[in-house]
Amino acid sequence: VKADVDAAISGGGAKAAPAAKAAPGGAPASAAAAKPMSDDQVLKLFAEGSYELVPHDNMRKTIARRLVEATTTIPHFYLTLDCELDALLALRTQINAAAPMKKTDKGEAPAYKLSVNDMVIKAMAMALMAVPDANASWTESAMVKHKHAD
Repeated sequence: VKADVDAAISGGGAKAAPAAKAAPGGAPASAAAAKPMSDDQVLKLFAEGSYELVPHDNMRKTIARRLVEATTTIPHFYLTLDCELDALLALRTQINAAAPMKKTDKGEAPAYKLSVNDMVIKAMAMALMAVPDANASWTESAMVKHKHAD
């Protein structure tokens, strides 16, 4: 390896192969050619009457276009953080300990066992009910505001 590195340094190095152009959102370039779902296809995902359509005005369309442009042309990075979940884990243990027992072919087992994911999903559903404007989907012609968080 050292000889290869020394040879590359002395010879000016090899030219790097051009990188494949990344598609929006970091997806592979071949996925960029995928056609977005039509409004009708999106609306078929939801029960009739479970949403309200709010047509996009020109300002909303411009904001959306610029967000896509920013996401695809400006370098960005993601942040993470560690959370202390001691109280949540203690509550989970307490709830699971209170689960009624049920008979199974292998003996008795708790009727349920909640996971941290179950609790996060519940918190998200409660947040969507508390802030209904966040419970929306995008179509090309309108915002789909959902009436339920289930």
